[in-house]
Amino acid sequence: MTLRSKTALYFSIGFLSVWIVVTLLFFSTFKNTLFNAFDDQMREKALIIAQKTNIYPRMIPIPQGDELFAIFSTSYNDIDTLFLPQDLPFDFPISVGEIRQSPGWRSVRIEYETDDQNLLEVVYALPTEGIYNKLNTLRNFLIMMLIFCFLLTVLISYWLASKLLKPIKQVIHSANAISLYQHNLQLLPEQNSESELKELVKSFNRMLLRIKEQADKQTAFFASASHELRTPLTIMLTSLQVLSDKTDKLNYNLYSELLKQVQSLIKMTNEFLLMSELRIGNMQVVKSQLNLSEIISEQVAFYKSKADEKGIRFKVLYEPMEANFDAQADEQKLQIIFSNLLDNAIKYSPDKSIVEICLHRAENTCKVYIRNQIRSDIRPKISELKKEFYHSKPQHTEGFGLGIWIADQLAQIQGFSLCFSIDERGYFVATFTC
Repeated sequence: MTLRSKTALYFSIGFLSVWIVVTLLFFSTFKNTLFNAFDDQMREKALIIAQKTNIYPRMIPIPQGDELFAIFSTSYNDIDTLFLPQDLPFDFPISVGEIRQSPGWRSVRIEYETDDQNLLEVVYALPTEGIYNKLNTLRNFLIMMLIFCFLLTVLISYWLASKLLKPIKQVIHSANAISLYQHNLQLLPEQNSESELKELVKSFNRMLLRIKEQADKQTAFFASASHELRTPLTIMLTSLQVLSDKTDKLNYNLYSELLKQVQSLIKMTNEFLLMSELRIGNMQVVKSQLNLSEIISEQVAFYKSKADEKGIRFKVLYEPMEANFDAQADEQKLQIIFSNLLDNAIKYSPDKSIVEICLHRAENTCKVYIRNQIRSDIRPKISELKKEFYHSKPQHTEGFGLGIWIADQLAQIQGFSLCFSIDERGYFVATFTC
């Protein structure tokens, strides 16, 4: 559940709780007021009946409507029943002034002293169906209003929450767009108003500066270490090449294995150096008129011996055959891009498979497709491929997962694009567009 939804829900629950309490208090007050008015009405009518009653001669008023009453006369402690209906909705005795509730009826008893010093007692009753119908109508109305107001509150609070959280969303959007490896780190814009959000942005910017400082130190370390390693590794490579040519067959395999390990270290060192330069953002781009087919041919020839070790064959296609595959690009960076792509295609293809390379020209756009089967032991995540150090399932001497990231970065700084997919045959496809 999102923060906006939670805010709207909590606000609505709080409003609902207050509304229920207020509604119950209102309903209870209204009910008491209604019954008090009803009781006052009964007392007034009972008094009127007592005033209209005469003992000598005996005159008793006739009940009107649904009312019921009983009249008693007390004289010298003698009680005389002046009027008593057959069906009584109330029980005796009833205290003077007492309000008694019975099923469907409400009754009261009053005393009235006549002019001739006789005491009249009137027990008066009225049906309560009408008053309860009014209360039920009011209760249903309040419940409907409660539901309506709750739904309306949910909508309003959801809208208000979106307004209140809009500055936070802007901060989140700005934070997502920040890269620690930008040449000039763009900090989050601080809020003008004095609020908790302003303090949050300040704290976040201070954290960014600390992380940026550590990232710069890390990048500088990679660059410095890579520079320092290149010279001794190059010397080792040269020495091993000389020794492998002069040694006997007994030690040839040993020197060959050492040569491969040193070559792997040199490749890793070069990748770290490139990564550092790309992070710092000071890499220069020098474009010239190049022929993509020639660069592809050079890379295929370079990787032929590595492909032969796994029995992998290259298949190069041109669409159309007579097309001109010239492009304005940085030659060195283009070589690194295709070198990394072909190196990955060979490493992650099964033995004795085919790596297809297709150059396609369409109007002013030139595309290079590199297709290869995928080894059964790896399951690459397309969405993760362009991240640093991503590796589907690393094996010994298979690198650190920087090749594709470097290729993508080198393509971007030249204004080109590099994307990856898996086609209907289950082949991995790298598409370079320039």
